[in-house]
Amino acid sequence: MKRMFLVLFLLLTTPGVLASGLAVWVTVPIDMILGEYSVSFLDVSLDGSVLVKITYGDRVVYKSIMPGKRELFGLCPNADCEYIPFGNLSIDIERILLAGKNYILANVTFPPILVGQSVSVGPVSFMLTSVGPTGFSITASDGETTKTFSTKSFTFAGYRVTVDPYPLVFSGNVRVGDEITYYSMVLKVVSVNTTGLNGELVNSVIMEFNGSTYEIPEGSSGDVGPFRVDVKRIVCEYTDNICNPIIFLEVHLRGAIIRVERNPDYDFWLYVGQDYRIGPYLIRAEGSEGGLAYISIRNLCGDILVAKYLPIESRVIKGLGYGGLDLGIVGTETDAKGVRLHIIAFYDPALKPKLEHFAWLNISLEGPKNVTQYEKFPLTIRVKNVGEDRLFNVKLYFMPGNGIEVLDECVGCLFLESLKPGEEKTLIVHVRALKSGVLEVGNVRALVPIPYPLVCGGCDQLEFYSNSPIITVTPAHVTYTVELTLPEVVRAGEPFVASLKVKNAGNVAIPANLTLNLPPGFGLVNGSSLLEKWVVIPLSLSPGEEWLGNVTLVAVSPGIYNVTAIVDTLGGPAGTGRAELEVKADERVVQAPATTVTETVGKYLTTTVTNTTTLTITQTVKRTATATTTTTVTVPYAPLGTKLLFLGLGAAAGAGAVILYAWWRARKS
Repeated sequence: MKRMFLVLFLLLTTPGVLASGLAVWVTVPIDMILGEYSVSFLDVSLDGSVLVKITYGDRVVYKSIMPGKRELFGLCPNADCEYIPFGNLSIDIERILLAGKNYILANVTFPPILVGQSVSVGPVSFMLTSVGPTGFSITASDGETTKTFSTKSFTFAGYRVTVDPYPLVFSGNVRVGDEITYYSMVLKVVSVNTTGLNGELVNSVIMEFNGSTYEIPEGSSGDVGPFRVDVKRIVCEYTDNICNPIIFLEVHLRGAIIRVERNPDYDFWLYVGQDYRIGPYLIRAEGSEGGLAYISIRNLCGDILVAKYLPIESRVIKGLGYGGLDLGIVGTETDAKGVRLHIIAFYDPALKPKLEHFAWLNISLEGPKNVTQYEKFPLTIRVKNVGEDRLFNVKLYFMPGNGIEVLDECVGCLFLESLKPGEEKTLIVHVRALKSGVLEVGNVRALVPIPYPLVCGGCDQLEFYSNSPIITVTPAHVTYTVELTLPEVVRAGEPFVASLKVKNAGNVAIPANLTLNLPPGFGLVNGSSLLEKWVVIPLSLSPGEEWLGNVTLVAVSPGIYNVTAIVDTLGGPAGTGRAELEVKADERVVQAPATTVTETVGKYLTTTVTNTTTLTITQTVKRTATATTTTTVTVPYAPLGTKLLFLGLGAAAGAGAVILYAWWRARKS
């Protein structure tokens, strides 16, 4: 009997027939994976041609494709360089948009994908995870979001996807030795075996794929490589009493035909003179004439950001771009309403101009990790312009944390006139901690006027903030030892010396005042000056440091007196010294001089008071002196808001100070 051979070649050279496909607008450059193949659009030349790279295994093909021309790719697999179809992969560049970025409309056909393979365009991928006669599953991802789809049509990340799962490859009859070829995959019918099972004869078909054999009983189905083969029945055709089996098969591909589409983000018609809004932009058709159109991109206030004459093209479109928006004109027509333009546009909000694109400040606040309560310490403010533009009029405000006191007079006046890109400037703020424990020192706030084209007037204001350092504050131990030494006995009206010794016996250096409280009738002699009431001496001593000083005093009234010296700080009195002395009488007759005292408090206020007093005391007069004296006394600044150096020689001092001073002057004469 004559053997019959049937060889089936199902090479699908017609696009769209049992083939997957892409019809997508993509940016250039971009990489795509299409099952076993990789396709990269590398560059667009000025004439509109696109450089394409195709990879299959270790084989690579480069090709320059002109718009409007479909290319069917082949590879040279062996030394004699006989080209074979490259999996029926074909590419057609239908349109090109040259704007802020370059876009192409690519139409690509390629073989169906198998389980575990994917179709990806840039970061977006669609992987076939399972397929069978009852359904399929595709996992879609854009690098951030992942979803699973089991419907034949869905949309993801701007792409529309249609799926034809489990496609039928072959349905018909074959004989032993026949081959079923699907693209580059070959399925061969090797033989038919007949065996006995439980007293019955069972026929099986032996299939071969890629060097491996598979046995499928009649009436059953099984996987053969990427195929699912269903053996419907086996019939003997006898020739010369010899059975030549005819096998009825159905072959499905364990894969899917997948088609992916992506259109422009915006596709619209716009009459001349009208606006169309996209995000923060207005697109205005300014005019059209002679194959050209004048198009502007404006902010929402109508301010022109960019404008240009564009040619009206159908394939190579020269467009206009600004801040993530790219557009081109693909057609024009005129109707009763006027001339209108057909515009396509792409918009990426992530590329919209942001204030930080124009300016961005990096502000860091630095200070010591450990400090002592009440002790002054510096904070360093570092301001760096890490933006792209020069900044002007940067205002900085230090906002202290709870328990932090600012010691600088004008902490709200921190100001930088300008700061170039990449430039860093340093400012210092002095503070102290009023509480102990773990504290936040505060942070710095900066206000910066920024030129920004997307707002009306073209200027906006940004706020920037620094970090807030954490410090550990050791509790302050504030204590001073005060020693006051006086003569045991002095004569009334006779100056005498009081010796003072003060030592900081604590663990912190903070401003302090040494206050010498004088009893009534006592005064302080300072050169040619006589001061009454009390005196305050500012101190600034480090831990363990001592201060020694002498004070010249005078007393006018006999008696026994106690003199006290007190050290005052932020927390109140921190040390006291006392001494006692006896004042003995000395009889004199004194005519008080006319006295003018000018008192200067700090550097801001000067007050002049003149007192003229004549006083007669009945005593034995050894000497009489009349004098007119002008005395200027400068009162030093006493911190902490405690007593200033009260002189008591103004109008409130009364006659006592004048009598005391006249007596002392008379004794000196």
